[in-house]
Amino acid sequence: MAVLWLGEADVEALVDPAALVDGLAEAFANLARFTERDAARIDGTDGATGYLSVFPAVDHGGDLASAKVLAGRPANAAEGRPEIDAVVIAAEPTTGQIAAILSARRLTAYRTAGVTALALRLLGVTNATIALAGTGLQARTHARVLIETGIAERVIIASASRGMEAAEAFVAGLPPTIAAQCAAAPLAGLAGRADALVTLSLAATPLPIEPLPDNGILVGVGPFYPEAHELDPALVASAETVISDHPERLHRQWAGHAVASRALIGIDDLAAGRARTPAQGRRIVLSDGRAFEDNVAARQILAAARATGRGHPLP
Repeated sequence: MAVLWLGEADVEALVDPAALVDGLAEAFANLARFTERDAARIDGTDGATGYLSVFPAVDHGGDLASAKVLAGRPANAAEGRPEIDAVVIAAEPTTGQIAAILSARRLTAYRTAGVTALALRLLGVTNATIALAGTGLQARTHARVLIETGIAERVIIASASRGMEAAEAFVAGLPPTIAAQCAAAPLAGLAGRADALVTLSLAATPLPIEPLPDNGILVGVGPFYPEAHELDPALVASAETVISDHPERLHRQWAGHAVASRALIGIDDLAAGRARTPAQGRRIVLSDGRAFEDNVAARQILAAARATGRGHPLP
């Protein structure tokens, strides 16, 4: 069987936001069926060169093995190139045969948006006003996923660093059906104008986000590591509830800090009903990204490609 190549346009056309969120919910609730490994990373010789990371995962229930191979260079953004590029290699674990190679920039952005939508759904958010801080690919996929899954009735979008003009241009560039439910907004005061705020920047230093209002919800999608974080750790530590797709890693990275000293709730525990969904208080969701999430997205997109005959067999 020929290896199928699925490019960015294929991923965009084949992804089904509702099916993706449902697939992620089922995977989080049955996390034990996955085997995954933390990224193996090799850095270049200095800060000007790139790095290579591999994120493997096997779904023993869904019969798919995957490995995302990610290459990046921090200086790319300043030079007008994407900071990261990636592919997902999907294989049949029982035969050891490569089934497909999927371009993964959009795949990663959609699975991240799917995790955001799932977390908000578990928190009881629906038909809401959602604010997005960021105007890149993550904001584009978040707007689509949140609207098409019914989490958001209205999306307000602010640039994390470039002002209203950038936000207005971003909204104007969205597909008309999505743009009709979106509006540009300034970053200042964003958290107070929505039912939930999602931060989507690649910032290595905290965004100027005001304290969350009582009962406010914030989802952090950008970096949140001791050496680089788009959210102020004090803001995270001020929340009554912190929810994470990888609480063990968060504890490890922030050992000794107030962020790690509190009890964290895993999205898997919420999805499986092992933890109670907090209905009140300031709630912060930290989405780190995991290999099994890429596996879920790849499986859904590959199934859609096979059903529709889309894709390009490699020679």
